[in-house]
Amino acid sequence: MNRINRKEVLVNAEQNPYLIRYIIYGKKSTSKPYRGRGLYIHKLVNSDFPHTRDYPWRWGRFIIKGQFIELVRNRNSKIDIQKIERFQLLYKNSSRRANAHKLVNDENVWMLFWHGKYKHQWGFWINNEKIHWRDHLKENQNLFQ
Repeated sequence: MNRINRKEVLVNAEQNPYLIRYIIYGKKSTSKPYRGRGLYIHKLVNSDFPHTRDYPWRWGRFIIKGQFIELVRNRNSKIDIQKIERFQLLYKNSSRRANAHKLVNDENVWMLFWHGKYKHQWGFWINNEKIHWRDHLKENQNLFQ
């Protein structure tokens, strides 16, 4: 994976790396919002709790290696907990599905991740309120390295 020169590291609220994104097709998210399709290899190296976030596009993933606990914010604003294991395929998720991840046994998770075209502004759900991603990033600088 080190041969792919298009990569970015995302950090969590504690400023620890939580995801390494290798870009196969698409653009880095640190530039202006990308409105096209994308294909990536994600290496989840840490949990991204405590806040769930939605996505600006429909998306899917295929877990290649590892497992994690996923928190999903449902329509009633309640959190459902699901254990996601290797070889699970989620291929057509709504852009409104908000989630967060927690590693199991501190084992890295590798996944193929893809998304469709841009649908809406995305954000983080904090205290049952959606906070626009730019506002959240201003408060928590350096979420992308």
